[in-house]
Order: sequence, then structure tokens, then C-alpha cells
Amino acid sequence: SDLCRAAATDARIIDRYVEVERVDTEQLYLTSNGGDVHQRYRFTFPHMSVAANRGVETQARSLSLNQQGGDEILRRAALNGSGARLAEEALALLGAPNCPSGAMDLLLMPDQMMLQIHESIGHPLELDRILGDERNYAGTSFVTPDMFGSYQYGSPLLNVTYDPERSEELASFAYDDEGEAARKVFLIRDGILQRPLGGRLS
Repeated sequence: SDLCRAAATDARIIDRYVEVERVDTEQLYLTSNGGDVHQRYRFTFPHMSVAANRGVETQARSLSLNQQGGDEILRRAALNGSGARLAEEALALLGAPNCPSGAMDLLLMPDQMMLQIHESIGHPLELDRILGDERNYAGTSFVTPDMFGSYQYGSPLLNVTYDPERSEELASFAYDDEGEAARKVFLIRDGILQRPLGGRLS
């Protein structure tokens, strides 16, 4: 593709690829007492990655946007022009010094911040991990049920919500797998742990 050709800026660029995945899902939830919920989802996953190598060191840069929606997701991902930019960033990483150690302020880009929240808050608050149901597959959590309502998860400035009513996100829905209507809830409020991520049955 033109994007991959644009990334071939230097002999040290050893790998580059672009892909777009689209998944359409249709879900019907019926219950014996009259519950009838029909939902459709369309997921679009544009992704580009460029890797550079020098000797024993390899660095990669990537661009992804995983959301619900169609062609508008491709426009929002801004893939056009990204080939040369990702190649330049991968090459810059090859020459960059190692990160210093010590206590310091850190500024995170949005894509890294999303990953940090996902790993540091999302996974530990999954109720199946907390209750031990997930331990054979992905490990447990340091969070225990008695922490809810009292545990200081972060500074008083930290507020984290789970909002499945936001239509474009991967975890957006009108009703969950147990027929519960979507609603915004606080997971962490003013730094205090409020509730886990999990369905009503759990």
C-alpha cells in the first residue's frame, strides 16, 4: 500500500504493515419472563506498525484506533501520512538514550495513558480476577472485596468511571449479557475505590 511504501525511508526499516479489521456482531437476549433485547455492533480496527533495526536493537512504532463504528473510524485514525512519521519515530528510538531512573514528573501521550489505565486500573478491578475465577488464564488481582469503599487507589484528583453508554467505545452497549441496562458508574471517586468491573451475577 502507499502507507507501507511511504514508511520505507531508510535501510534500517525492517518491517512495516497496515491492516484494517472489521467485525459485525448481532446479539439477541431472550428470557422466560419476557426479556427481549436485540443489539448490533460494528467494530473497526485500523492498525499500522513500523519497525527499525540497528545491530541487536529493534524499535517499533505503531498507530491503532479500536472503536465501534464504520468508515468514520478510518478517518479518525488518520492513517494517511502516518507511514513516514512512524518510520521517523522508530528510527529516532534507535538513537535515543536509555530512560533515566529516579523520581520525576512524567508526561504521557493519550495512547500510552489509555494503556496505563487499562493495565493499572482495568485489569485489577475485573471481578472475575478478584474472585479468583480468572486465575488460570490471566492471573489474579491485588484488589480484595473488602477494599471497596475505603481503599486509596490514587490521589484525591483521581476519578475513573465506566460508561458503556458512550456509543463509539469497544465496551459500549445498551444492555449487558445479563439484560442489565447500561449506565455510567464510578469505579474510583476522589481516589477511593468504589466498585469492580463485572456483571450482576458476579
